[in-house]
Amino acid sequence: MRAAFLSLLFPVCFTWPAFAGPCSGAEAQLAQVSKALTLNAVDTAENTLSALSAFYPDCPEIVLHQARLAQAKGSANQAAELYYRYTDTDPNDSRGLAYFGRFFLEQHDYMRADALSAAAMDKNPDDPAALALRGQVLVMKGQSSEGQALLERATKLDPNDPEKEQTIRWQSEILFYRYSEIRRRAVLVNTKLHPDLVLCLHFNAEGWGDPNNPTLVDTNHLHLLVNGAYLQDELELDDERFEMIRRLLSRVYDEELPLADAIAVAMARETQLPPYQYPTTQNATKVGTTGYVYARNLLATRLYRCPVVYCEPYVMNSHEAFARIQAGDYDGMRNVNGMERKSIFREYANSVVDGLVEYYSKARGRGD
Repeated sequence: MRAAFLSLLFPVCFTWPAFAGPCSGAEAQLAQVSKALTLNAVDTAENTLSALSAFYPDCPEIVLHQARLAQAKGSANQAAELYYRYTDTDPNDSRGLAYFGRFFLEQHDYMRADALSAAAMDKNPDDPAALALRGQVLVMKGQSSEGQALLERATKLDPNDPEKEQTIRWQSEILFYRYSEIRRRAVLVNTKLHPDLVLCLHFNAEGWGDPNNPTLVDTNHLHLLVNGAYLQDELELDDERFEMIRRLLSRVYDEELPLADAIAVAMARETQLPPYQYPTTQNATKVGTTGYVYARNLLATRLYRCPVVYCEPYVMNSHEAFARIQAGDYDGMRNVNGMERKSIFREYANSVVDGLVEYYSKARGRGD
């Protein structure tokens, strides 16, 4: 399942740009539009912008929000054209540069995002939108301490705006989990531990509606992940091309996929779970012989210099898995939802171990 970054776009609450004249009288409504776009209330923003553009045809601020609206609706070409129009009109507005930079970040054009985030900071080092974008870019570049500092600084600039603080804090935590922590683990794996294999043992999850009133789901499934399925825009990045080529030359895949297949067979046999089916094949490709293994270009599978297998059994917010998790660990068998089952934790661990034993027993017999 694909998890998406929360957007760091802020309501307009700062000094109005130099061209306030053409926008005079529309400030409150433009602030509402900005907040609606921040909250992804696209219909509200679009309706208000449509009315404003009729009364304020020369207001450049409307162009900026039209660009953000086109971006939110997935119209990349239109958004880019509007962002260019706005930044040509006022190249010194840090917000315009920051929003344009975030657009390029979402398009995986990291070089332009990097340049625009630096330019936005140069224009106004106290703009939370610029600080937040620059902080995210720095964390993605591996400069985690500097990036975290900028994110925290953006939070403190307006402590009375809980919406903004929550967004930045959430983004900061996501960035730490997705980039800083994984890269730090990679350093330990590659320079100190030097393992023969890295196993990532996860529980999966599905969407469950309103987070304030969640509902358990009926779906339960299993799949495993190995490295692969690089997208074209990912291969435009020097570091990802380098890491892919290094993995190819190390021939780690020759062991990684058979290992994943062996573990998948054992886990499917033990858990009796069906294989997960990705809703799109754009960033995941089914590989191997079991129907349970997919290739994906994940940061951890790419950085660790050894075979890496991600195990993704059990939908932990499904009725079945939730009941078994709540039952905790125990010896032997226990009736859970009308079936005699092992502890879910022992079932997980035993199935992975069985797969490893089966693979390495055969490999030893072949002399691998």
